[in-house]
Amino acid sequence: MKRLLIALLMALCGACLLAAPTVGKKASKPALEPASSGPAGSARAVGLLGLTDQQIQKLQTLQARSTKEYQAGQFDQAKKALQEMLAISPGESTAWYNLACVESRLGNQSGALADLNKALDFGYADFRLLEKDDDLAALRQTSGYKQVLARRDKVQQQRAGQIEQDLKALFGQACLYEIDHKDKLVFATTVDQPTLDDLKARLRKEAAALWSDLFANRLEQYVTVVVPSADYRTNNPFLAGGGYYDQSAKMLVARQVGMVLQHEFAHALHDADQDALGQHHPIWIIEGFSTLCESARFDGGHLAPLPSQRLNLLQSLQARGRLIPWSEFFKLEQPAYLQKAVVSYPQSRYILMYLYDKGVLGKWYRAYTAGYRDDPGGGSAMEKVLGQPLARIESDWKSWLGGLTPLVTALPANHAYLGVRTAMDTDGLAVEQVVGGSGADKAGLQRGDVITRIEQDRVTEPEALLLIVDAHQVGDKLEVVYRRDGKYLSTVVTLQAMPATLSERPRAARTSRPAR
Repeated sequence: MKRLLIALLMALCGACLLAAPTVGKKASKPALEPASSGPAGSARAVGLLGLTDQQIQKLQTLQARSTKEYQAGQFDQAKKALQEMLAISPGESTAWYNLACVESRLGNQSGALADLNKALDFGYADFRLLEKDDDLAALRQTSGYKQVLARRDKVQQQRAGQIEQDLKALFGQACLYEIDHKDKLVFATTVDQPTLDDLKARLRKEAAALWSDLFANRLEQYVTVVVPSADYRTNNPFLAGGGYYDQSAKMLVARQVGMVLQHEFAHALHDADQDALGQHHPIWIIEGFSTLCESARFDGGHLAPLPSQRLNLLQSLQARGRLIPWSEFFKLEQPAYLQKAVVSYPQSRYILMYLYDKGVLGKWYRAYTAGYRDDPGGGSAMEKVLGQPLARIESDWKSWLGGLTPLVTALPANHAYLGVRTAMDTDGLAVEQVVGGSGADKAGLQRGDVITRIEQDRVTEPEALLLIVDAHQVGDKLEVVYRRDGKYLSTVVTLQAMPATLSERPRAARTSRPAR
């Protein structure tokens, strides 16, 4: 069964690592599968279980036909295509929803309400679209429509339960499963319970910070968070970059619980805000927020971005004259943005970092969303909040960028150091080598240990270790929490001076690329 489910997932995959939200594109009705997006959700794949390849292909053909006929105003023909879809797959909730829209357009209110309730019965949960969809305008004043809306909370919770069951069918006993109804999250992770509890707390802090500083609208639909097993990670090419967020399925998948997961979770939070606003922000803003959050603190209910290696790369590109002019950058569509990923991702981060440093990031985003119809790229909102022409702002940004201190990636001799070489693990830094005679060696750390926390800070990426050690001096003592043979232990490491023979080596080996 598992191989078939994974095959279905791969069959339904699009070509992009991150799905660009499609809210606000009125011409498109909910689809059987995401078009040009990330991998389809597990619930969708499980929903197709038992169908032949020919039946799945037929469903896709009928979906395309119904959409074309609907857009042409040929509602009777669209209705027939949707009914054929449901004859093949009676539980296809989006087909029931689209059929309700068609029936409403044809003036059949009772049929439309019956179809809407069928859609909810089979897991349709996008009530924000349901409330603003012009196709359902004829139903809005009916008691039946109000009864449909009254099902919102129950439907969302039932959908979460179904997602959990589908995940169990997909991953079996390899994962730890949990539904967080308060925060609207469904988890399937290979981490242990303490790590999952810590992950939930960190995602809660990230959400609170972004809702406080940026996004006015919270999650309505449950978001699925998957940290899969090693064999699944190996067989899923979409995890080569560390992770992805599938907007259509409200599902994020990440190799580790740290930087990549924070990046993808920011996508989910921003997606919910766009959904509520009925807006489709450009890719540079979508990735800007996520790259900003991938290396950040969220203490005190606010976003505090931290230095990252993206700055090192961006300054190198700046020195070679390879920055993308803002007039071009703000208009990039997703394919072109991905083709220029080396520069586009760090440039997105540090444009928003500039606004954060100026103290106007939240003010800019509010101005941007308020004037979105006339300013989809975001440049006019910058001029409004900074009081200068965009060309002057861009010039100032370049000067600011060139003056930032890059993240140190190698220790000079006599600098404080921990005494370990590490590689990224699912929930921490796996110790690959302990330098003999170092503070780590004297404190009892061994090869194979997984460092999960230093002092009060969770450590999941080499950058975090760099920042912590840089803030201390030779002789300082650090409490290190680590896992050995499934048990959590702690020790105190006294930082020693970096020997000259090691001073040119990176402090930590990176085993995966930055999140995209």
